[in-house]
Amino acid sequence: MPLDPALVGQIQLLPLAFTPQSWLPCQGQSLQSAQYSALYSVLGNAFGGDSDAFNVPNLTQTDPQGCNYFIGSDGPLSTNYQGIIGETILIPAKSQGSPNLLPCDGRLYSSTQYELLFTYLGNRFGNSGQTTSLPNLKAPLPDYNYMIVVEGATPMSPAPRQTMLGELILLPYSDRYQTLVPCDGSWLYVEQNQALFSVIGTTFGGSKAGGPGAETFNVPDLSAIQPPGYTYMISLDGTPPTQS
Repeated sequence: MPLDPALVGQIQLLPLAFTPQSWLPCQGQSLQSAQYSALYSVLGNAFGGDSDAFNVPNLTQTDPQGCNYFIGSDGPLSTNYQGIIGETILIPAKSQGSPNLLPCDGRLYSSTQYELLFTYLGNRFGNSGQTTSLPNLKAPLPDYNYMIVVEGATPMSPAPRQTMLGELILLPYSDRYQTLVPCDGSWLYVEQNQALFSVIGTTFGGSKAGGPGAETFNVPDLSAIQPPGYTYMISLDGTPPTQS
């Protein structure tokens, strides 16, 4: 099954040392406008360039250890984003987005309007009984917005959406699920999580103590960079990333 496509210009943190297909590193590099016309249409020259070339954001100074930021280079300009309920993504303000995405601007909605979403949010971002507030997040880049999935799959589904193996997903709740675990630096058994281990190895730590079958590896600890009320989750399942 193919990966659910990222939106053009979407910024994604991944625990990868290589650039996966359909993504480009956020290193401030210059790209030809004609070659990447869709990406240019949503970025313009916000990060430098001219009519023939443009720059992508440079996030190399903010990369957490073992992770890198990437930008979607050839996905759709708009789509019905097949996200997990509450999943929050960073996309260009010029993006046409998706009908099931709303801006994280702290706006109040009726608690019955997006009932499943507000079941997961509770009063995390404010609740007056009849209304519930969406998170209020300031984007770390100019001309970008955080958007939240208000209608989507539940995280309790065996495969809530077709993720990339090892994908980092920003969610406004912190429970552990069948295919998603918090990025809190905790350890997992290699034997029980061989697919994820094949992607991240011992980049974030690990141990062979205890003999065969007891080898462990750690997931990244992203608690220092996640917004208040949010948790980065790592996908234990999905399509293995392939190098572009």
